This record gives sequence, C-alpha cells and structure tokens, in this order.
Amino acid sequence: MTVYEKIDGLQGEFNPDSCAYEIGEQLKDICQRDPACEQILLEDLQNPDMGLAAADKMLYDWGRNHKVGNCCGISGRKAEELLREFYGLPAAGEAVSVPAVKAAPVLDGPFSLNLDDFLVG
Repeated sequence: MTVYEKIDGLQGEFNPDSCAYEIGEQLKDICQRDPACEQILLEDLQNPDMGLAAADKMLYDWGRNHKVGNCCGISGRKAEELLREFYGLPAAGEAVSVPAVKAAPVLDGPFSLNLDDFLVG
C-alpha cells in the first residue's frame, strides 16, 4: 500500500469539505514535493492516534491556543510546518539522510593502468 492509498482510505471517513480531508490533501502535496516523507508518513498513518482526525485536532488546538482576538486561522505554510512536526517529517527543503554507499574495496598490492590500452587507433 502506498501512502497515497492510505491517505485516500482515511479521507473516505470524512466529508470532502472537512478540515481532516483537506489535511490529507496537504499531506499528499508534501509527499509529492518531498518523496522522502512517504515512508515516514505511511508508517505513522498506520497508528490510529496519528490519523487525519488526530492531525485535525492538533491543528485546531494550536489555533485555539494561538488566536489573536477572534482570529485563530492558520496559514498553509504554518499548517505544513505543524504537520511535518506532528508526523516527524523533515522540514521543507531539509535534506534527508540517505544511507551512505559503501566504497568499492581497494585492491592490495601494486596496481598499474596503461592508458595506451584505451586509445583507439
């Protein structure tokens, strides 16, 4: 199962106009821009406590706790930052560590290369 299939399945529980559904769309956008997030997110979404409803509640609580006057809206950029933190995804544009490629072994003993062997003539 791909992360996109998992998100689609979770979105089926919500009305397409709901915040939780839109969070799924934003998570898909994050994965399209940053494929390194796909596996991390797929593993997190297996946990019922990390589903779209939980992310919705986290954003709602953050907005309520940071409201200014009557406004408690969250910008798309801030929502992405909070979602990345919630799911343990790297920050936007942050390099994700990739396992190093093991260097080829160095042969013991003398090694010589005759460049004349490569000349076509």
